[in-house]
Amino acid sequence: MIRKYRLLPVIFIATILMYTIFLLMAEETVKFKDNLNLKEFNEGYAYYTPYPNGQRWEIGKLFIDVQSLSPEHNLIFLGASTTRMGIIPDQLKIPPKWKLTNMGQGADTIDSIKIMRNYINSYANHKPDKTDLIVIDVFYATFARRPFRDFQWIQVLEGFGPYHVDDSLHVHGAEPKIVTQLKLGSYTMRLALDMYIAPPGESIFTAVTGFIQESLSSIGDKREVITPINLTPEKLAEMRAHWISWTGNTTYPGQSTDDFKELLKELKSQTNVAVVNLYIPSWHTAYPVEQEYEKWVDNDLIPFLKHEGIPLMDFSASIPDSQYGDTAHLSKKGRETYTQEYNKAINPILFEISP
Repeated sequence: MIRKYRLLPVIFIATILMYTIFLLMAEETVKFKDNLNLKEFNEGYAYYTPYPNGQRWEIGKLFIDVQSLSPEHNLIFLGASTTRMGIIPDQLKIPPKWKLTNMGQGADTIDSIKIMRNYINSYANHKPDKTDLIVIDVFYATFARRPFRDFQWIQVLEGFGPYHVDDSLHVHGAEPKIVTQLKLGSYTMRLALDMYIAPPGESIFTAVTGFIQESLSSIGDKREVITPINLTPEKLAEMRAHWISWTGNTTYPGQSTDDFKELLKELKSQTNVAVVNLYIPSWHTAYPVEQEYEKWVDNDLIPFLKHEGIPLMDFSASIPDSQYGDTAHLSKKGRETYTQEYNKAINPILFEISP
């Protein structure tokens, strides 16, 4: 009987060793791709997320950013993917003492912005104060009422971090670090497989019969340039259906706009806060929900911000349609235009906080 199980420890050790070697190889592969994509993103190329089926870089970056805030003069962006993929960091001209931290996350709403605020206040190495500036980017879709368990911030915090988000949107520690590391290890290996086996836009689990797309030596020559969108009647109809479905029964004013005002007042009592009315292509202006939103901005939000002394940067009409890459995100040229306009608007605000 003893002989029968003699090899079990050897098999166990060999399995752990193989897992470790594969994980290290996968980690280096993903790290290489991440670094390349970060470089291209800073130069105005590529989307912020390099993978179609996950945000391994975002996951790591989220936790790193929250623990790497400066003792003062943090410029923190909160918003959706339009925030994440807007400014070109290398072209943002702000005083050297200010540190930019872009925490834009896909499909953000007012509730998910509140989750991020709560996470920063609870777990950051520096809780934002009157030396810092938080900028919240909004457009009409930001105020959609969505099931908050679907938010990407919750999926990241609970799926890959030692946290739990309760129904009041507050973040609590919950999970042992070893569990987090096992999750990240599994996720990393899956992404490494996705990069070389799955066709673009698919994962290894949905494309088992896929073929090798590229070798490591060819990655450095590949750039994902966001090109201007091709607007056909079919595409316009598809966009309209998407955004109307996303916003659902959202009203302006409504619960989300009230929550937004309350959030702004809370932030203003803690730190400095500014609001960006985001860029939007002209075809959105035909949507009734967007028209209601613009009326609310003019008749309600702007007077509120003036009363509270909160700066508003309005970029809603700053980008021509030809500089959009898809239904809401900018092409490389659009990002360059936006960054130039942003430089003009943000610096007076920063100077007023800290001359």
